[in-house]
Amino acid sequence: MKKARELNFKPIINMTRDEVIRELQRAKVYIDFGNHPGKDRIPREAAILGCCAIVGKRGSASGPDVPIPDEFKFDTGKDMGGVIKKILDCLENFEENHESSTIIED
Repeated sequence: MKKARELNFKPIINMTRDEVIRELQRAKVYIDFGNHPGKDRIPREAAILGCCAIVGKRGSASGPDVPIPDEFKFDTGKDMGGVIKKILDCLENFEENHESSTIIED
């Protein structure tokens, strides 16, 4: 967030489920660099609700439990420049990116 001050970030904390859903429906990009200890639901829900989902390659997000294309998964310790580029690309070319970031089905 410090490296992209021109962007408007809104943390999804202390919200009811309905408030989270409303925020995800309004947002264009959902970012989750958490630990991903298991099959994460929120990145999936964000994609279904219309966001480009961007995640870190930690825990289950590095594999098929978060079924989005690898171009939306980042090693945040090494590639914050790539993350910012992808966020800006998602905002500038939303339709194309949202379509390609949609959940991959088996």
